Amino acid sequence: MCQKHNVPEFPVFSPIQREHKAPLTAAFQSAQLEISEATFAYQWVWRSRTHCRLSCLGGSTLLMLESASGQGTFLLPPVTPDRAEAAQAIVAALEAATGAEAVARVPESLAELLRDRPGLSLVEQRERADYVHAAEDLRELPGQRFHAKRNLIRQFEAACPGAQYLPLDETLAQQCAGFCREWFASHPRRDMPSLQREVEATLSMLQEWQWLGLCGGVLLYQDRVVAFALGEPLNKTTFVVRVEKADTCVPGSYQAINRQFARHAAAQFQWINREQDLGVPGLRRAKQSYCPHHLLSKYEVRLVR
Repeated sequence: MCQKHNVPEFPVFSPIQREHKAPLTAAFQSAQLEISEATFAYQWVWRSRTHCRLSCLGGSTLLMLESASGQGTFLLPPVTPDRAEAAQAIVAALEAATGAEAVARVPESLAELLRDRPGLSLVEQRERADYVHAAEDLRELPGQRFHAKRNLIRQFEAACPGAQYLPLDETLAQQCAGFCREWFASHPRRDMPSLQREVEATLSMLQEWQWLGLCGGVLLYQDRVVAFALGEPLNKTTFVVRVEKADTCVPGSYQAINRQFARHAAAQFQWINREQDLGVPGLRRAKQSYCPHHLLSKYEVRLVR
């Protein structure tokens, strides 16, 4: 990926560019990483916040990001299909003078290869753990544990009889952007910077969804958007949901778009990754209410000094 795609050799890094889409997507597809951050679309839409930069180290692609708190930089796990190579690249990157203080979002499967290495500290990042669901659970909502979700969907169907689920197209993308702006304007916490950033990222996805390779689904009632979702394949078995927005005045709208999106956009996948809760109590409760199959644990790796 390096020379012909203008990605410098480690320890030099350069900002992510549009021309990196094809090679970085190919690298992610080859690596088949599990973490929700491992797609070009995710890195692209958040680049104004993270200032994502790229470098090549041997057969690995490295991504350096700025922390959300503005306190330093970190590396993502090396993008390579070879876990042993990834482990070696982590050690080499931490020992080099790159300015990155840690390698973060390291999945447990890779962290296990580093636990016994001297001079390294591994700390679990619970707030960054991905919620991974059996896709069939979200498509069918079976059993007593999903009784409340099914009940809310029945309320939605009563409130919006004949509501349509449609795959995203350009016209619907524009309608969803308008819906998102209205959703944000009426949100009681619209002054929160994190919510503002989330809406900016959503609008960016809607503007370039086709180029980014995103999938979308929309619930329409009487030609009005009442909910939409965006997501993308993460690897061969897992689909990741990036965005869900729904009219909170319509009971069950979130639950309805969740199930329809799982049934249509993620129909061919075994797992659905619904990203992390960021340590926000309300978000954690909402994600746990969907009974994840497991949490994908992630770790921060540093040198012991």
